[in-house]
Amino acid sequence: MDNLVGFFGALASPDFPFVRNAFFAGLLSSVLFGVLGSVVTVKRIAGLAGAISHAVLGGIGIALYLSATGKVPGLSPMVGAIVFALLSALIIGTVSLKSKQREDTVIQAIWAIGMSIGVLFMAKTPGYTDPSSYLFGNILLISSQDLVLLFLLDVVVVFLAWRFYPQIEASAFDEEFAQVRGIPTRAVFL
Repeated sequence: MDNLVGFFGALASPDFPFVRNAFFAGLLSSVLFGVLGSVVTVKRIAGLAGAISHAVLGGIGIALYLSATGKVPGLSPMVGAIVFALLSALIIGTVSLKSKQREDTVIQAIWAIGMSIGVLFMAKTPGYTDPSSYLFGNILLISSQDLVLLFLLDVVVVFLAWRFYPQIEASAFDEEFAQVRGIPTRAVFL
């Protein structure tokens, strides 16, 4: 009971803003995990989520390198991660829909290429950069700006899930039937 009182005391204390930020980051993340995790599970694309989450290391590495060398001063690793996540998702989706390659081959290639690019650029970045700190993170280091970004992402994902729920549900459970009904399953997949 004392631990619980201590936690809520730290949550309310202005001396520990990192505890409050971590708590709200957990709450905001749970919304995303609930909405997106259901689709990932039903469509059996956990490998896709893993590939994208590891491929963003490439974007982080490039952003750190460009920022540290002064080519793009002040470039946030978050920007690199977002750009790489979107590019990875588009590449995987496009190749899966348009080519005869097996989806898992493309997913694993993106995973390996993204991580390789990240490690390469981090090794070339002046100073020490620990890739594991970017891969695994630390929820206690969440900033107020990160919370705002997480909130905006929540709003976008919840709105899109609410607006396109019938299409997402139909595509997730029976893609062929959804196509027959006129649902653009390729657009939903991307």
